[in-house]
Amino acid sequence: MFSQVITDVQLDMFNGIWKESFSENKYELEDYQWNSKRYLINNRLGEIKGTVELIPYTMDKQKSTIEDFFSFSSLEMTKKTPLCSIYEIDKLSVSKEGRKEGTLENILKFLIEFAIKNEVLYYYALINPLLFRAIKVVYGFPVEKAGKLIKTTDYPIQPMYINMKKTIELDKQTSTTSFRTT
Repeated sequence: MFSQVITDVQLDMFNGIWKESFSENKYELEDYQWNSKRYLINNRLGEIKGTVELIPYTMDKQKSTIEDFFSFSSLEMTKKTPLCSIYEIDKLSVSKEGRKEGTLENILKFLIEFAIKNEVLYYYALINPLLFRAIKVVYGFPVEKAGKLIKTTDYPIQPMYINMKKTIELDKQTSTTSFRTT
């Protein structure tokens, strides 16, 4: 379902997918963070069609990919949670031909697995408001708005978070959710 980017070949695949997707939407193409973990995500046919980058959250605007757009550090949950239990989601993308093939669903399943393995309590992200709505409504994944919509000159951004303790509990309670991992 997923593989961590380790080789140059995997990095080229990762770059090809997310850069094409981001360019299509006119999103900023930003460099990698030194401490990020990059993953390739398969669709339901086993083909690599998606990417996600996870970065340990820091309140430092110089080291964070999101803190300069929205002050996640001002949220009460940030103040009460050890920073080692918070990750930023970046470079979440699905290739054009990978849409409607279960790739996004597999990304959501991967986020659950990563959270369990790494004791993640919260994911923070800045995402397209349409993607936010799809994740919440279509997949039933409990994403929440962290603040008001940010309108840049090129595109809108929705600051959001995912309470992974809540998500994992929901995932264990029901077998009918589309983000179920088992």
